[in-house]
Amino acid sequence: MRCGIKKFFGCLLLFSCTLINGQIYQPVWQSIDSRPTPSWFSESKFGIFIHWGVYSVPSFRPPENGKWDGIYAEWYEPDVMYKPWRNDSFHIKNYGKDFEYRDFAKLFKAELYDPAYWAEIIYRSGARYVIFTTKHSDGFCMWPTTDPVSKNWNCGEVGPKRDLFGDLVKELRKKSLRVGAYYSFLEYENMDSTAWPMNPELAHEKTGYYIPKEIFDKYTVGDIVYVNHLHYQLKELITRYQPDIIWADAVWDRPASYWRSEEIVAWILNNAPNREEIVINDRWDNGEKKHGGYITTEYGTGAEAIDENRPWEECQGMGYSFGLNRLEGIEQYKTSRQLVRLLVSTVSRGGNLLLNIGPAADGTIPVIMQERLIQMGNWLKVNGEAIYGTRPFKQRNLLPGDFYYTYKNGTLYVIAISFPQNDIVLKNLKTKGKMNVSMLGVDKKIKFIYNKENLKIIIPQLNPDMYQDAYVFKIEGVINE
Repeated sequence: MRCGIKKFFGCLLLFSCTLINGQIYQPVWQSIDSRPTPSWFSESKFGIFIHWGVYSVPSFRPPENGKWDGIYAEWYEPDVMYKPWRNDSFHIKNYGKDFEYRDFAKLFKAELYDPAYWAEIIYRSGARYVIFTTKHSDGFCMWPTTDPVSKNWNCGEVGPKRDLFGDLVKELRKKSLRVGAYYSFLEYENMDSTAWPMNPELAHEKTGYYIPKEIFDKYTVGDIVYVNHLHYQLKELITRYQPDIIWADAVWDRPASYWRSEEIVAWILNNAPNREEIVINDRWDNGEKKHGGYITTEYGTGAEAIDENRPWEECQGMGYSFGLNRLEGIEQYKTSRQLVRLLVSTVSRGGNLLLNIGPAADGTIPVIMQERLIQMGNWLKVNGEAIYGTRPFKQRNLLPGDFYYTYKNGTLYVIAISFPQNDIVLKNLKTKGKMNVSMLGVDKKIKFIYNKENLKIIIPQLNPDMYQDAYVFKIEGVINE
């Protein structure tokens, strides 16, 4: 009888928690995948990615065969230092053959890091959220973790000796910006060699990264300790900083069962202090896009996984690399017009744009990146209503050429990347109530003719002071069907 009473009160407690806190998610994908992504994410549309860490000291990765695609400077350790067939003399010439990757931490001082200034520049960009790289695949932690596996390999104990992530979180939240944590499951130096598809003395053919055996043996802790360490750090990040997004990455080498992904994701959804608002991405199982929260694409890769029933996000750098690459010149950086087009085209298809910046090791944001952020913000100050909180317009091919369409609350936004040379004719537009046409940022009455579901917009003459990276025609009273 006593056991029955205990069981009854246990069930009652669980039922009460469910009523108070919402659904309890089980550590299986079917339960986890039933959770809808909080709506604030899809309404935000524009975020900033930040790749910054020990790899920002060398900030070097040369193109391969003259191509910049996929050349990421944050992969300096395996792809510049240790890849045996590269025969790249850069590291030996500038740092010496006995200089280990971990020695860069002493040079990563962030002496000019001003998180309040970062927050101001990002706020002025018009972005609504920020994803900060708390740990990339080199394993260096950008917060003072208490996990013993990362002892002397975190910014609290070596290099800056301050809480880089925490200081930025405070400043971003003063600006009412959402803050997310990127977290890499892979650590080059810390994976059990018995699970590797080949001997670590050789190149890792599956992923292309390589760590010499003597470095691997020096730092590895073995599978069980390693995965426990990952779970510990994710829980630490969530309880200490309450990030709005967990951006998991680098799980491609192992199945979800190795990472115990279902276990940690269920813990996040059930135990995060901000559990009703926290968002997760889809990188939890061998890099596939089947499970978790919103879909992530990268320079367009993975777009085949996009599902109109799930939120998605495209991430790109202003150039080709995420971490700062000092070899990238002006030709590798997108212009403000190209970036606006990237934002518009992504949003018109229902996605968010996560645009990356790569600060320097001293904590400064390169001026060209600051300029691009301000240019994006200037455009969004005028045209943001055509971006934030919108959804795709079902008729996506109304006009030939560089036109994109978004929709919100009975209003169709037609976004022209180039200023139209001829009048615009939109066919088969159904209306509800009175139609009106205007141009955002243009203080002129726009003439139009609407007849039998066909709309003709008379293009006005503009002076050079009205130049924009894209032009938005606002058409009120349209039905999205």
